[in-house]
Amino acid sequence: NYSASENEAQQLDKRNELESLLKKTFFSKFPNTKDTGDGIFIFIDSSNILNCVNELKNLKKIANADEKLKIRFRAVLHFGSYSTTKALLNPESKDYVGTGLIETARFLDAKCLKELLKDNQDTKFVFGISNEIYSIIFDEENIEDYTQYYCKVKQFSDYLWLYT
Repeated sequence: NYSASENEAQQLDKRNELESLLKKTFFSKFPNTKDTGDGIFIFIDSSNILNCVNELKNLKKIANADEKLKIRFRAVLHFGSYSTTKALLNPESKDYVGTGLIETARFLDAKCLKELLKDNQDTKFVFGISNEIYSIIFDEENIEDYTQYYCKVKQFSDYLWLYT
């Protein structure tokens, strides 16, 4: 994330790196996004879940192959409900609310996901998928590339599968 930067110029550089990386993937094709200041939520059509998992693997390859890249970041793929609303104090802009958004934020804040990035200093990108998605996609497939972790953040708790 670029919130760990020393100044706004570094934050902008890392933000531009993230945008450049995302434009190389099919995630850039989804119009509904929520800018969080030091990251982004991308609202994805659930019919594309398997493609999303494969694209996260692709994004990991792209990010980790770029030696010049300064940003280190994490992502989570999760199912959940959300609604479009007016942005606070700016009713002309749209924003999003919902349990899916909150749960995804909790997963992103999970200690196991943060430690995966911290413990692998040569890695620029790590990701996990929620237990719900994992059980739909990988019901009986090889799970060697994923490790299950129980995470609890604030009042939220669930299993998260980290791609390792």
